[in-house]
Amino acid sequence: PRAKAEIIAIQNKPIQQRQTQLSPPSTVDPDIIFDGRVLLAEDNESNMIVAQAWLEKAGLQVRTAENGEQALRLIEQEHFDMVLMDCQMPAVDGFAATIALRQFETGTDRHLTVIAITANAMQGEAQRCRARGMDDYLCKPLRLRELGDMLARWLPGTQASEPPQYAPLFIADTADSIRASSIFAIWDSDALGALVGDNLATQQRLLTRFLVNAQAQREAMLGAVAQGDLSTLTTQAHTLKSAARTVGAMALGELCQQIESSARAGDESTSQHLVAGLSGALELATQQIRTALAA
Repeated sequence: PRAKAEIIAIQNKPIQQRQTQLSPPSTVDPDIIFDGRVLLAEDNESNMIVAQAWLEKAGLQVRTAENGEQALRLIEQEHFDMVLMDCQMPAVDGFAATIALRQFETGTDRHLTVIAITANAMQGEAQRCRARGMDDYLCKPLRLRELGDMLARWLPGTQASEPPQYAPLFIADTADSIRASSIFAIWDSDALGALVGDNLATQQRLLTRFLVNAQAQREAMLGAVAQGDLSTLTTQAHTLKSAARTVGAMALGELCQQIESSARAGDESTSQHLVAGLSGALELATQQIRTALAA
């Protein structure tokens, strides 16, 4: 495909950096309705559903992509006012996709706003994102206020005649987001209400898709640890961790965090020990979620 071929050809070329200051947080008026088309590039389905629902409540038209290659194809075919680009995606990640986009724009008067979504809150991350052509960045876990501030900074908005009813947005991706407690719930039934409010259809959709995807991710993790493939185990544990915390399966999310950390450190013995408890943790969460779905 053209997009992938061009990415490979230009990934290592230097890019012209746009002189954009990554701004400190601002305060957004909650009564603002935004206007524009946003491309949400995110490979985690649960995170995508939640973020898309909030963006649409804010008045935006949203298209989604599961990796950088899909994002570039959509950008080539359609008009967007902003891209929310997850930095860690399979195949073509957010950094490579942004580098390719800036190369496509070279010699034109086009500049599509790209907001990085990163799980790395370390010092220097802002400079890393800017060096790859991104205009601004958000750290996971995403929160409503921070995302609203970002939209207000980069997109036009109008005063709403009736303020939209926003649900708090919280997409978990780091251990720090849940380490305040030493006890992790098998399933926190209030978590989705905090994410999407009382929208039962969205809650049911999220939970149903989570159960399907989690089974596939568990199988991939069991296969990876059996083959000593710690790279795949790291990726799959990261994905399941984020999805589990999004839907409120906190104990499962914590276990996946530990698996991800041990696999990333190259500790095969600890990884095998932790993965041995994966099926049981998932089954406990599945039972409680299925009971709720049947109610």
